[in-house]
Amino acid sequence: MNKTIKPGIMSAFLTPFNDDGSVREKAISELVDFQIERGIGGFYVNGSTGEGMVMSEEERMQVAEAVVKATAGRTQVIIHVGTTSTDSAIRMAKHAEKIGADGISAIPPFYYNHHMSFITDYFRDIAAATELPFLIYHSSVNTTLSYGDIMSLYEVPNIVGIKYTMDNLELLQKFKDNRPDKLVFMGHDAMMIPAITLKADGDIGAFPNVMPAGFRRAWDNFNSGNFGDAIEEQKQMNHYIAIMKKYMLSAVQAPIKAVMREYGVDCGLMLRRPAKPLDEEKASQLIKELRNEGYFDIYK
Repeated sequence: MNKTIKPGIMSAFLTPFNDDGSVREKAISELVDFQIERGIGGFYVNGSTGEGMVMSEEERMQVAEAVVKATAGRTQVIIHVGTTSTDSAIRMAKHAEKIGADGISAIPPFYYNHHMSFITDYFRDIAAATELPFLIYHSSVNTTLSYGDIMSLYEVPNIVGIKYTMDNLELLQKFKDNRPDKLVFMGHDAMMIPAITLKADGDIGAFPNVMPAGFRRAWDNFNSGNFGDAIEEQKQMNHYIAIMKKYMLSAVQAPIKAVMREYGVDCGLMLRRPAKPLDEEKASQLIKELRNEGYFDIYK
């Protein structure tokens, strides 16, 4: 295993769509550049924020290729390959390795109530399909692995850690205390600083798409010992996260895509059905509220 996944701030990369639902590839390169110029430490592609679970296997490969190509080695790219089918996940994992991604990740298989041994075999089989480092996507939204399940999976050499999208900081600390050699990335952006206080290795979430510089400042300040500045940055970002979440409907992508358009990176407002985008009236209200609250003066 020659590649490694580095600690830091990664965006759960948005997938831009045209009005007809097709992938808007031009916007992918613009979004990559926007975030790299503002200090992002990597991209996590085709996860929940990227709407990977409502895209076809071919579309997910298309987006993975476009992000790797646009990134051109400037930062790391992790491809999420999780789905309901082990064979499909393996095909996407092998494709990620072929195109030069830096790592892969997967949620547990969902919908069917599989025996836990089937689920852990799913992770082992995906990991064995490539030499890429592998992050388990550990989320309370999907089939939840136990602490013991993950500790057992850590025996697989290229399973290097987890994307931890849960509220339980006590459990996060337990993961780091007992396996400090394994990576833990917080998936709830509003809890990044509390998480890294407990030795989390960074953040992978939706809101670094629109505030990459803020998350990078908070991360850098914390690691430089400027804890007060890091906390204040987190509190400031949380204020704006709360405003955007008011416009979520069922999907966080909706307000984030409206904000990206205001930045001049037009990812389209379209979401994959059954999720619905913001209409123009709501999008305008969001931008007006953020502007009145000083957001665009701080996060440029």
